[in-house]
Amino acid sequence: MFETFYNEISDLPHLIWIGIVIVVAFITHRLVKIAITKSIKLWSQRLKLNPTKFKFMQHFLVFIIYFTAVILIGYSIPSIRSAILSLLAGAGIAAAAVAFASQQAIANTINGLFIVFFEPFRVNDRIRVNNEFLGVVEDITMRHTVIRDFENNRVIIPNAVIGNAVVINMTIEDERVFRRMLFRVAFDADIEKAKALIYEIAMKHPLRIDTRTEADKKNNLPAVLVRVQRFDDKGITLETYVSAANSADAYTMSCEIYEQVLKAFQENEIPLVKALI
Repeated sequence: MFETFYNEISDLPHLIWIGIVIVVAFITHRLVKIAITKSIKLWSQRLKLNPTKFKFMQHFLVFIIYFTAVILIGYSIPSIRSAILSLLAGAGIAAAAVAFASQQAIANTINGLFIVFFEPFRVNDRIRVNNEFLGVVEDITMRHTVIRDFENNRVIIPNAVIGNAVVINMTIEDERVFRRMLFRVAFDADIEKAKALIYEIAMKHPLRIDTRTEADKKNNLPAVLVRVQRFDDKGITLETYVSAANSADAYTMSCEIYEQVLKAFQENEIPLVKALI
């Protein structure tokens, strides 16, 4: 048997074929390594992706490359070709049966891998899913993603669902939040005084951050801009944007500013029609 195997692989055509397969596998390996290395440098800087994910992908692809090379070499040898065909046929039938019986599970797994590798969101990121669920990502498994909402509930979303959803990530690159705040006052209110009170309260809040660029400061752009947004038959709407370091600070800040503005309007006899969040 060994003599037959030796005769099959020692002839020139087989040796050339084996050499070609090995060279192609090696070149492909090098190309994959170069591509992954460049991807690590590019995407890690842009989206703060974890390089470990790329390394894992590189090892997985290299395994596939050399596994394919071994199969091609083995298939070219008649004495072991039948064994490889039987193995592949058996594996193919089994895989087809499993895939048919668990399509949803496979979809969840594949989407879970995409999430882990490409990180549209990460554990501890604050995200909003389809404008329905808002919370912090607590865990990402191969089947589902766990989101902890602000009532401390756990929202379990299958990866196949969240993979096709519109996800707003509030912390993937820049955690700063620009909070829009609206105040409704009556027509007979002192608009300039109301604007001054809103400006003073917003400027003094400890969670407010200054997001102006150097050019904005040079042009004397206010750190907090308060203006008339619109008016109708019910009153006048004043608008301002106040920035915070993250969504949690922005929520706390806006609640406290609304409360302080309400008290200030009451103390200064400015009729407040309605406050909109």
